[in-house]
Amino acid sequence: MVKQLAQNGQTCSVGPNSLIGGYGEPMRQRVIFSGRVQGVGFRATAASIARRHNVAGFVRNQADNTVLLEVQGDAAVIAAMLADLRTAMSRNIEREDRTSITDDLTEPRFAIR
Repeated sequence: MVKQLAQNGQTCSVGPNSLIGGYGEPMRQRVIFSGRVQGVGFRATAASIARRHNVAGFVRNQADNTVLLEVQGDAAVIAAMLADLRTAMSRNIEREDRTSITDDLTEPRFAIR
């Protein structure tokens, strides 16, 4: 079953394979965070914030002491999620490198890897 949601004059089809996080075309971004981002609760904080914003994706530690985050949803919802993460972890983030990547519509939720 597919439902139509409307907000601010925009509609979004919501079905078993769609993202509910926002209204508009889904997109996916890869963000690499540098700084003191491992061993400080960064991944748990990112997952909690991502779930509040209802986006899909994952977060994981990298061998080079960075944290890799991939997030998928509506562009405005992704921007809000990343802004909340920056606010929560501002003391730890020294650098953020962001790239748009191909959507992964098989990923239904956000996870810590």
